[in-house]
Amino acid sequence: MLNDLKMLCERSYNEILQLKKEKENILSDKNLVLEAKKKELDKKVDGVELEIMNNSYMINDVLKKVREIFKKTHVQYEYEEGIIKKNINIYKKICIYIYFNFGKRIFKNI
Repeated sequence: MLNDLKMLCERSYNEILQLKKEKENILSDKNLVLEAKKKELDKKVDGVELEIMNNSYMINDVLKKVREIFKKTHVQYEYEEGIIKKNINIYKKICIYIYFNFGKRIFKNI
């Protein structure tokens, strides 16, 4: 009977040792899996960061181009506005010249 108990104790002890080893293996496997997942996640995050940066540069370039277009449009508008004002002034001068030089004669004949 003591022999049977001794064998049972040894078996139990061996099983406990085996279970401890399995537990250690599971924990190390778990850590390896976690490290692999972390590396994978880091790569994805780096990819997303790079994509965000590229999109940011693209948006910045678009905004610069829009700004240049508005500047050119504004300068063109000011230029055209200046030409229109010049033309109006020339038209006024022509009208005044015509009135004073020819208008008096025309109105006298009427």
